[in-house]
Amino acid sequence: MAERAGPFAFWKFVGQKIPVLGPDGKTQDLLTGRLTGGKYSPNGKYLAVAHTFGVDLWDTQTWAVVRRLDGHTADVTAIDFSADGAKLVSGGGDKATIVWDVSSGKSLCKFVGASEIMGVAISPDGTRVATAELYQDKVRVWNAESGKHIRFLQGHTDRLRAVAFSPDGARIASGSEDKTVRLWGTESGAKLARLEGHTQAVSAVAFSPKGNLLASEQPNGTVHIWDLKTGKAVQALKPAGRDDASALSFGPSLLSFRSPAGIKLYAPDKRQDVLEVKLGGPGYRASLSPDESALAVISLRLATVALYDVKTGKEIRQLAPYGQPHGGIRFSPTDPRLLLSRSSGPAGVFYRLLDVDSEKEVVLRAGTSWVNHRPAFTRDGKQFVGVRWGRAPQIVVWDIHTASFVRTLAEGNVGHLALSADNSRLAYQLDDKLVRVCDFKDGRTLVEIKVNKVRELDFSPDGKLLAGFSGGDETIRLWDAASGREVRSLTAKEFAGEFVFSPDGRLLACGVCAGPVRIWNLERPEECQTLKAPYAFALAFSPDGQWLATGDSGNMVGLWDLKTGRQLQAFREHRDHVKHLSFSCDGQILASASDDGMIGLWRRAGAPKPETPTPKTGEVRTLDLGGGVKMELVLVPAGEFMMGSNDGAPNERPVHKVRISAPFYMGKHEVTVGQFKRFVAATQYQTEAERFNNGWMNTERGWGPVPGVNWRTPVKFTQADDHPVCVVSWTDIQEFCKWASKQTGQTVRLPTEAQWEYACRAGTTTRFNTTDSDADLPEAAWLWFGTRNSE
Repeated sequence: MAERAGPFAFWKFVGQKIPVLGPDGKTQDLLTGRLTGGKYSPNGKYLAVAHTFGVDLWDTQTWAVVRRLDGHTADVTAIDFSADGAKLVSGGGDKATIVWDVSSGKSLCKFVGASEIMGVAISPDGTRVATAELYQDKVRVWNAESGKHIRFLQGHTDRLRAVAFSPDGARIASGSEDKTVRLWGTESGAKLARLEGHTQAVSAVAFSPKGNLLASEQPNGTVHIWDLKTGKAVQALKPAGRDDASALSFGPSLLSFRSPAGIKLYAPDKRQDVLEVKLGGPGYRASLSPDESALAVISLRLATVALYDVKTGKEIRQLAPYGQPHGGIRFSPTDPRLLLSRSSGPAGVFYRLLDVDSEKEVVLRAGTSWVNHRPAFTRDGKQFVGVRWGRAPQIVVWDIHTASFVRTLAEGNVGHLALSADNSRLAYQLDDKLVRVCDFKDGRTLVEIKVNKVRELDFSPDGKLLAGFSGGDETIRLWDAASGREVRSLTAKEFAGEFVFSPDGRLLACGVCAGPVRIWNLERPEECQTLKAPYAFALAFSPDGQWLATGDSGNMVGLWDLKTGRQLQAFREHRDHVKHLSFSCDGQILASASDDGMIGLWRRAGAPKPETPTPKTGEVRTLDLGGGVKMELVLVPAGEFMMGSNDGAPNERPVHKVRISAPFYMGKHEVTVGQFKRFVAATQYQTEAERFNNGWMNTERGWGPVPGVNWRTPVKFTQADDHPVCVVSWTDIQEFCKWASKQTGQTVRLPTEAQWEYACRAGTTTRFNTTDSDADLPEAAWLWFGTRNSE
């Protein structure tokens, strides 16, 4: 909510959404935000996934989100289940701890501590909650039913990081930055043991199911396993490298923890490694299923939740993707509805062209480059400049309307870039020690400027000055754009990450850590206005130059009057640091991008709300699978239909009304041989029929396995690239969908049973989708009895 009335009002968030089943039985798409962790329920019924907007409960049989627990106003930072799985406790960055009834999704109790929750645990019987809070050196114990504070557990000499209950509930373990683990009596609060041996902060603790062992982890990945009878460390597992994410999780016989290559499964009783799940990069959390059949891996960096087979280490399922921070946003200079953003996902970097009214977007895949930069529009709004991965990072130009690559301007170890307003010059960072200015039309080098560790670049509105922040000496340098000669330098100690020119070029604003925003008058540089907005990572001038918007580490968007220096408004809808801001060209909309994975949109008060155009039935969307292969999808509108059949199988009865609450796109044709062939060529995937030399088909002998049959060699008929692919299993098509999602940047999945029947019926009410009679079916489609004996 806005703290006071002012020029702008919050409009909406846009970002990654997933389908969530509501209490009324209807599915709705809800925002997800950034992932923070996950945990299996002790009964194995649910996998709880924590993120910016709450906790999602995934049903482990259907793998649908059956419930969302949303009551925090910041990231959910820690979760735990009671022993029977009936209660879940969540702690957040809002200092709050909430106890939830899992079956209903209702909040049973809420209590607030002194600072952000770092760790939370609920006793096995669900009556007590222990919390570890940031900036606190004592554990708090709460009554889980009344929310009353029971006691502090005091003894640590530095901040807490982790907490856990023993399986019998009699003991509490805590880990601290004082490099120790402490054991406490739950009811008495007595100090039972002090476990020493860590060389860094203790970032995670976990009891074994029998309660005889305790595992503790430090940030470099070193894990100690303690015998709780003797209080001695009986095993020390090798460090994996610095990473604040913990994958520590106990199963009945296994322990998961981080390894240099991913996550390792270890048998403490046998003191031997069992398996290593190979993963790339840092930032993984993990949870073992209670039966130790699966390992859930939550990637904080890639915003994915994947399940791995504990026996083979292979991925068996990936859940719907969650949100990720956007690495830069800009409104079009000519279209006030078109917003350009850059985000990173499992398949690399994507640029997204978003219509803020309809929320429709065009996605351009830019490879796997993680180069830090903000994309730039050309002044006519028809093209934009960004970075993609080729043999090396490349600065390239894309066409907005066709979403196609136009040309390459530079290649090498490129980074931050800026395009002059008249589009005559492009400046970019090269090799961290050089800024190159080139001709935007042909890429010809005009000027090279030697400067150390450039972290930001921008041209003045008239294009005469080029500004860059040098991290080497914490100085904003102003160069003559034509000659490269330095004309002025401005000290910017503790630079927060962004500076920006005012529309008339007279002012330069800069955010500073732990200090006010500085605004220099470039005509009189001795004059420096300040705004009390510390840790302002993001800055944007309104098009008329009257206001400055700031985004900070307090999750706030602020709007300031530059004449008076007074803050007009403060918006606190985001749940994490606000890193980027942009005004629409008409000044009617302010967009903010946050580490919570959301883009916030704020609209001028009194501005007419645009009507979201109703999607047109039959509208076609084309996905590019690469290699000249495309896939067409047709828009199916929302609506209702009678699902099931009283003449069919028992699980299809009774006929009942189903509401499809949102429109969706479905393939215009079945997945073709050519599309599947493209997938196989790109991934070297082998179908289950190929691996086992056995494909299931319906023959004269009935439905069953046929040796030698697969998608390449179906029985008794040949197939061209435009024919439907056959002899593929559910697992095979899941792998295809996962690849297509990564390839296109869109979520590609099989339709639900309801969506499939709804689309096939297309509004009909007959016994079959086109007729009431079996005899009429061949008029609508080729059936097996008509095709099995001929090509």
